[in-house]
Amino acid sequence: DAASTAAEVMAGVDLSGQFAIVTGGYSGLGLLTSKYLAGAGAQVIVPARDIERAQGALAGVKNVMVKPMDLARPDSIEAFCADVVGRGHP
Repeated sequence: DAASTAAEVMAGVDLSGQFAIVTGGYSGLGLLTSKYLAGAGAQVIVPARDIERAQGALAGVKNVMVKPMDLARPDSIEAFCADVVGRGHP
């Protein structure tokens, strides 16, 4: 339904044990997505160029971790992926 809210869509959804990466997860729709996924129990990693801004936007949100990544730099993407995989995530 086009009139559904995020809260209505996520009501009763249990994402415990699930893992999500949300690019752009510290502003706009990405921030909302990060909050709702984490609120439903998912472990969320938000890659960010501006770590301080991302941490500020996500302050107080449980189950969210901010990690450095710049999508314009392939070496940054590779380092981010290596870190995520190194933590045992798929």
